[in-house]
Formats: sequence, structure tokens, C-alpha cells
Amino acid sequence: MKVGLERGRLNKAQRGELIHHLPVGFVKGSSGLPQFDPDESAQQAIRDFFELFDRLGSSHSLFRHCATHQTCLPFRDINDSEIHWRVPSKTYVYEILKHPLYSGTYAYGKRKNYRKPGKATQKKHLLPDQWKVKIIDKFPGYISWGQYLSNQARLRENNNRPDRTGPARSGNALLGGVLFCGCGRRMSVAYNSANSSSYYCNRHSTLAETRSCECTITCQSLDAFVTTKTLQALEPAQVELSLRVADDESMRRQQLQKQFEYRLERSKYDVDIASRRYRSVDPANRHVASTLESQWEAALKEQEVAKQELATMKSNSSATISQPERNQMIAMCSELNELWKCEATNIERKQILRLMVERVTVSVQDRSQSATVIVRWSGGYESCHAIARPIQTYVQLSNYQELIDRALKLTLSGMRSPQVASTLTQEGFKTPRNQEPFSGSTVTKVLNDNALAHQQLVAPELLENHWHASTLADRVGVPEKVLKHWVSKGWASAIQRPFGRAWVIWANEAELKRLETLAKSQTGQGSPLPSKELRTPQPNNREIK
Repeated sequence: MKVGLERGRLNKAQRGELIHHLPVGFVKGSSGLPQFDPDESAQQAIRDFFELFDRLGSSHSLFRHCATHQTCLPFRDINDSEIHWRVPSKTYVYEILKHPLYSGTYAYGKRKNYRKPGKATQKKHLLPDQWKVKIIDKFPGYISWGQYLSNQARLRENNNRPDRTGPARSGNALLGGVLFCGCGRRMSVAYNSANSSSYYCNRHSTLAETRSCECTITCQSLDAFVTTKTLQALEPAQVELSLRVADDESMRRQQLQKQFEYRLERSKYDVDIASRRYRSVDPANRHVASTLESQWEAALKEQEVAKQELATMKSNSSATISQPERNQMIAMCSELNELWKCEATNIERKQILRLMVERVTVSVQDRSQSATVIVRWSGGYESCHAIARPIQTYVQLSNYQELIDRALKLTLSGMRSPQVASTLTQEGFKTPRNQEPFSGSTVTKVLNDNALAHQQLVAPELLENHWHASTLADRVGVPEKVLKHWVSKGWASAIQRPFGRAWVIWANEAELKRLETLAKSQTGQGSPLPSKELRTPQPNNREIK
């Protein structure tokens, strides 16, 4: 018997005649089938509702707009011919957007019941292809079927799931939801502080036996790059964009004024109904007359409030845009960069970026400073760019080895750390984190952190005819300080002479004999200047310059 009843319901649904409850904006006709609400203000309210969703982009934003501006919808109770205007709840806003009847489509079996162990039964919305019955354009609709599908795709993308874009929110990360790692996974956002955030790939933390992509980049640098490219793409359309903004603002004002006018008309109608009811009652029936009089007074107060709200709205902004206001909007839109920085909110910036950009993919090359950014624009075109991302350590610099070699060479030549830092800055080297000039302490730290450079400075490997300054001084028979003084005066050849570190001096057999003779000639105070032959070192190709 149960199977037969279900089969009968399905047969009736396949004819589009199984109607249980109609959503707001529809009434049952004489045949029992859905038709538009005969009240034109009710129809206009539903159309404005869907236009607001197109502009705002999410059900939550639409609900907040309705609550803030007291945007009411025409509700009708069951078996009640009167319209009750009230602000929809957040749940009902979502249900209206999900209901296919607004596109003129009859649907049966849109939801499926499921139950988890130990929990109550829940309902899940199915995709249109999974409905048991779907008859497109069966009834009159407020929107088209294509627009309905677009709205459903938008609602699905607004879900907070790893595989969804999510709605545009007020966070500083402008590319959240559309940014992907080179491995194909959507990148997450980490807010370290109010002004510091970064994108990162957490694929290794969710998949077993997966190596970390180590793809991390600060939001400020990547957002600035993609924003620059987007504004450059919008530059040819600045005039069209400015006119579109002016037209949209004019339409928004007209819709808002029309809502207040409808509200005033409804209040006048309520006053007229209350007045006729009061006048038709028998004066002898005091209790009924008193109640009707109170209703009449309440309707008059509501009418007065509606008049004041309409007058306030007209005084604050007219329904049409004046020519000075229009010129001001066009002038503002002509300066896209200033408008983007000063006027737009983070939510508006994200909405603009998502209209222009479908997907951004970032690949980092071996944890280095170099990164590749692929931007897929709306329409399918892809552009590839190479950028330098901010990094945390010197090792990640693309020119790290060049930096070490240059700093070490300058240090071995006898320059002190501040002098080395000044030379590196003049040659264009920057610190990795803040891209600032080098300091003396920074140079010392960089060289100490590099194992090979540190060994070269502290305990260098000696080649043939190479001597430590202390060892050679003992061999020649002079203090180490005197030997270093000879190097400074050009009387001896130094392989390296870093300040405060290990000096290496070149000396073969002939050079040793010359240095020993030079040492004997300089004994005692007031020693005469040695001959040019004793003051001239032997030729050495490895001497530092």
C-alpha cells in the first residue's frame, strides 16, 4: 500500500500538480497551480530581492541588508488573503534562493533525508540533476533557469570548505579562496597580526607520507602584484566603468525610494481599511469599537512613520543623480589606483578581483626567493609572471652565493664590517626580510653563519708557501704585530688579512730569507730605512688586491 501511495505521488509530481506549500511571492490560482502574487508591490519586492543578491553575492550579506534597511517581503499565512510585510529571517533568505519555483521550474525530490548514528534526521539539498522530477518553465518565474543555476553555483562556492572559494570577507588577504599552490591544493591564510598575514600550503599536514611544498608567501607582496595587474587590465575600460558605476548608483537609489513609496502606500491602505471597519461597527458595541479605534490609531501612526522615512530618504539623497554627482563619480573612477586604496573596502576589492581573476597559482622554486605566478583571467586567458617573494633567511636569496663570495672577498682584503656593508649596499645587495641596507653586524652574522666562510676567516686551510701570521712571525723572529705592519706598508705579501681574524701570508724560501734579513736590519730603535731590495716582496700571483 505504501508503495502504491508513493507511486501515485510520483505520477502527480511528474505532471507538475503535486503542490504542498508555495513560497513567498506566489499564490494558488483557480486551478490550484502557482501563479504570481496579484499584488504588484509584492512582485516588485521579489524581483528587487534577487537583484540585491546579484549585487551582494551571498545570502548572509543579503540578510544583513534586509535587516539594516528594513526590506520587507510579502508573506501570506495559510488560508489568509492578507499580506503581512516583514523582514525575512536568515534561514528564509537562504530558502528563497534555493527554491526552483522562482525560476518557473517545478521540482520534486529536491532534498534527501539522512541520519548519522546517534543524531537526529537531517535534510540535504540535492543537485538539480539528482531531483526525481524537474520540469523547466512549467510556471511563471521571477528569474530565468540559467540565473537560478548561477545563483546555486554561487551559494555552493560560498560554503566554508577547503574545496570552495568562500564568500568575500573583510580580511586583508585579497586572494583567499582563489589562490592555489603549484601542487594543485588551495592555499590557506594565516593572520599573524592585524597587519601581517601570509598564504601557505598545508598539503603535507593533511595527507600522509607527503613532503611539505614549503610554498609560503606574504599576502602583502602577492596581493600588491595581482592588484597591479588587475588595475592595468581595467585601465582601457575606465570610462565605461565610471558610467556603469553612475548608472548602478542611480538604479540603487530608485529601488530604495520605490521601497519607501510602497511602504507608504501599504500604510495608507491599512489606514483606509481600519477606518472603514471602525465606521461600519455599531457604536453600541463599545468593546469592538474600542479595539477598532486602537487599530485605526496604530495604522495612522504607522502611516506617519512611513511619511517621515520617505521624506528623510528624499532629503538625504534624491532618486536621480545630479550632473555634479555624476561628474564626481566619473572623476573618481578615472583614478582607479586612488579609488582602490582610499575608497574601496576589502570586501569590495575581493569582489572586483574575483570578477576579473578566476584562479592564481603560485610555485616556489626550492624555497628560494624566486616564485612563478600564473594568473587565469576571466575568459580563460592565462599570464605567467616571475616575481621575487619576501623571505626570512639569507640562504633563500637567489644571489646568496654571490653575496657570500663578495662579502668574504672584501673582508679578506682588510675592510672592516661597516665598510663591507657600505660597499654591498652600493652594489645593490639587500637584506631578505625587509629589503633594507646592510649593517656591519649583519655582515658579521652572514659570514659567521656560512660554514665555509667562517672557516676561511678563523682557520683557513694553508696551501704551499702559506703561513699563519703568528707562525711566520716566530720563524722570522719578529712580533706578529710588526709582521702585520710590514704587510700594511707593502713589505710582505698577504693572502688574506681580515680585521680581527686569521691572517695568511705568502712566503717561499727566497721570501723567507728576505724577511729574515729584513728583520735583522730593523733591530733596535732608530733603525735606518731598509734598502729597496729588502722592502720589495717576491712576485706572488695569489696576493690580494
